[in-house]
Amino acid sequence: FGIPRPWLIEYLKIHGVTHDSEPFSSEEVASRDVDEMVEDALQQKRRKLFQQYEIEKWRETKKKADKWDKFELEVLDRLSEMIESSVPEYTIPVLQMDKAKQEYALVLSPTDFHWGMYAWGGESADPYNREEAERRLFEHTQQILNRLPGSPEKILLAVGSDWFHVDGVTASTTKGTAQDVDGTPTEILVTGCELVRSFVDLLRQVAPVEVFSMEGNHDEHNSKVLLLFLSAWYRHDEDVLVHKDWRPRLYTKYGQTLIGFHHGHKTPVKELGACMAKEARNMWSACKYHVFFGGHLHHHHVRDIGGITHYQLPSLAGSDAWSSGHGYVTSDPSLVAYIVEKKAGPTGWLKSSE
Repeated sequence: FGIPRPWLIEYLKIHGVTHDSEPFSSEEVASRDVDEMVEDALQQKRRKLFQQYEIEKWRETKKKADKWDKFELEVLDRLSEMIESSVPEYTIPVLQMDKAKQEYALVLSPTDFHWGMYAWGGESADPYNREEAERRLFEHTQQILNRLPGSPEKILLAVGSDWFHVDGVTASTTKGTAQDVDGTPTEILVTGCELVRSFVDLLRQVAPVEVFSMEGNHDEHNSKVLLLFLSAWYRHDEDVLVHKDWRPRLYTKYGQTLIGFHHGHKTPVKELGACMAKEARNMWSACKYHVFFGGHLHHHHVRDIGGITHYQLPSLAGSDAWSSGHGYVTSDPSLVAYIVEKKAGPTGWLKSSE
């Protein structure tokens, strides 16, 4: 109301209004309803309680902020300076290999790896868990790399393709089929991504790596998560190129060869040639050789069909209770890599088996 502060103080003093005064004047008590005044008095109490709470909360927040500022100044900043000054930059060492007589790319894909699958020795003649899977992956990859005819120009690595045994937040496939697992779904996803990173770091010691993702019937969602993880992790590395391509069939050209990747659970093999001619028409006419790589059936098989050569890759995984029960135990766990020469196309393959 524009009343000067000294006037207001004098007015309150004359009328005897103090902090401990009754909340209502004598006129209000005489004219207002009792229930209404009780509710008003409670609201005033609530308001004062809330104001006091906000004051205490701000005081506590300020105290914690002061503690953090002190910690950041005295500890965190100094620790960061020590880390920056004492930790050297790490680069992946590159192996010094003999130059190959013919330029070639190495096509490698541990399809149907089923990371997280559990096979108990009491139910299966081929026990399998994450520890065994990791051993197989690196031992057999090393055996193949030891047999290379010289340094490849690049390594074409297809990941996904049932790399994970389960998908999402349950111990089941993408469609919901329950599985025997070694770990929680989240644990399988996280450790599986980290394992691929270590695998790529091994391969890039030999040659630059190009990564493609084949979605599988076990891990349609998790394979996309893996691709995002790898694209983020290697975004600053010049020797690792991650293709962020979400299509069910992927294509790349190397020399005279058009290469396709497809897991095998959606498009029948006999139709892949027509799909390649349509979806990769610009590369089809420029190439002499047309090939597709896939998995899904866990055994090694090569056939010419529909204008392409289809290479079905084997699996390193063991046999779980379901596979053993259905008799799917006749193929040895294996890893196969193909040599694709720049001019002559696919000329050979290297295989390492359990």
